[in-house]
Amino acid sequence: MPGRTTHQLAGAIAGVGFAALDAKNQPTPHFCIEMIGGGFGGAAAGMLPDWLEPAVCSWHRGVCHSATAGGAVLYAKATLAQWAQSCRENADQSRVVPQILDVHTGEWLPMPQTPLQKFWAEFCEFVWRFLAGFLNGLAAGYVSHLLLDASTPRGIPLFA
Repeated sequence: MPGRTTHQLAGAIAGVGFAALDAKNQPTPHFCIEMIGGGFGGAAAGMLPDWLEPAVCSWHRGVCHSATAGGAVLYAKATLAQWAQSCRENADQSRVVPQILDVHTGEWLPMPQTPLQKFWAEFCEFVWRFLAGFLNGLAAGYVSHLLLDASTPRGIPLFA
């Protein structure tokens, strides 16, 4: 019977895989950050059914461990994908350098930034990209938990 470590590991692997699939068109550094986020999201969601329905007995599998819950999570994946895309857009905006108009030439020039401002912009970009991967890893981690539990002799209920 799969335990906590198995669910976390399977969730992390599923999360990394799904985040990588979703981020395949991103530049390599962004791809890597999203994969790391996917691993964390998958590991967390791989434990979510047991957090929602603790294993106090061998028959603890209710609605959160059901095939219906898995279907709902997969249905919600479309929303999670939209949120992940919003995170990517926020990450791109984090790195935009403010510009000022040079009144003599009429050109837009980048405003000078302090090292702290540059650090903050890079930090915000990292967090947004990590969150995009985390969101993509959530559904994969949750479903991996259900698949592991479905493979046991007791299986999972259809509805609960």
